[in-house]
Amino acid sequence: MAGSISTRILLSGGKEFANQFKTIASNVKEASSALKLLDKSMEQNGTTADGLRNRINQLTRVYDLHESAINLIENRMREMAATGKLTSQQQAEFTNEINNHRIAQREVADQIYKTTQELDKYGNEADQAEKETKELGNAQKDTGIDSSTFAGQIAVATV
Repeated sequence: MAGSISTRILLSGGKEFANQFKTIASNVKEASSALKLLDKSMEQNGTTADGLRNRINQLTRVYDLHESAINLIENRMREMAATGKLTSQQQAEFTNEINNHRIAQREVADQIYKTTQELDKYGNEADQAEKETKELGNAQKDTGIDSSTFAGQIAVATV
């Protein structure tokens, strides 16, 4: 997902910024790990609508964390520029980190889109199965035969 956190960015950003940025980076790693576990579980146990929804929720969390990192860096850049403490080297490093998070966001957005399409397909298949089940039930009603009519009357012929 996001590139590694530059030590220079943390040092030039100040202690509070560094702590906030480390927290966001840690949360991104945690959410990414949870996503990998979810994907592995779905691979082993099969895809379910709930699994796909959980994947979308986890991806959205990762996306939002990248957005938080971008906002944090942009705010710090503005603060430093306003006080005249932002060097061109620091600006380049901050900009590079912002770009890394934007790239990661685009990758996550693509995964959200693909997972949403898969969920829609899964939902459409479930809707079709439900429709066929209802049609089968209606056909059974139309014949006037209820399965309970034959209760206890089925014999097995052996040869």
